[in-house]
Amino acid sequence: MIECRNDEEISKLLEEIESNEALQDDLEFHHPVKKNPKIIIYRFEEDLDPDAALKLIKDQNEELRESEVKHEYLMKTPRGDNWIISLDPKSFRKIMETGKINIGWYRINLREYIRPRQCFQCFKFDHVAKKCLK
Repeated sequence: MIECRNDEEISKLLEEIESNEALQDDLEFHHPVKKNPKIIIYRFEEDLDPDAALKLIKDQNEELRESEVKHEYLMKTPRGDNWIISLDPKSFRKIMETGKINIGWYRINLREYIRPRQCFQCFKFDHVAKKCLK
């Protein structure tokens, strides 16, 4: 893996790889994909479908009106459903300052959602089963 500080360095490196035939066979170029931050909304109403809920969230929360909001998945708990949604970084910072979100007549708590990588083969953290050494 080679890390570059800016786009200029990336383009120079890519040109060098493309111009050298020996490097073309041995190296592959992959541009990393940045993931949007996620939040968890606690005890969400069960009767709303994801599309209607996202529209309601965007309409009732000024911080999210112009943002990209995507429903990732649902976690069912005995106390209600927790929703995981992803946001663009700018909207994420704005909504994290308040720590709450308006949905219908409710003002619901939220937090940043960080799920650690865990191997389901040895159950240790910081790697996945595909790269497990055991």
